[in-house]
Amino acid sequence: MGVSVLLIQSLGVSNSTSGSKADSAVSAPRNGKEFSEAHLQSRVDALLDPGAPVKESKSPQAEEPRDAGGDRSTANSPLLQPEPEIPPCIRQGTGSTAPALAAEPGTYRGSSAYLVVLPHATDSTQVQAYVIDAACVDSDPSGKGQVLLEHAYLRR
Repeated sequence: MGVSVLLIQSLGVSNSTSGSKADSAVSAPRNGKEFSEAHLQSRVDALLDPGAPVKESKSPQAEEPRDAGGDRSTANSPLLQPEPEIPPCIRQGTGSTAPALAAEPGTYRGSSAYLVVLPHATDSTQVQAYVIDAACVDSDPSGKGQVLLEHAYLRR
């Protein structure tokens, strides 16, 4: 009887948990990218070099030799692809008029967001990544999206 009670309780908890997951999945963008501070650099790297295999997070020291050569890590090279489409309020949120190197919709802490990667304003060996709240896309398309996370990374 005790086991039955435990099973019923665990089923009740898992059903209520799955309902909240389903609710959050409805509000999440279709591509399902979840942005987090811990994994933002790997997401930026994947966007800038879509042909490269996605790697697990490693310590910064393990990946530094990769930064030592190559044209991309030393200059703001021209875009090889057309600039990605970015809603105006998301673009305004970055505070920059530089052409975006990459962008994609996703979620940040359960809310819709955009990841936008721009050339760094003062250091050509870096890029600037912004996670911008996407609520402005529906509420105020010509306004300025709120920056949720911002970080500079070495170009890879």
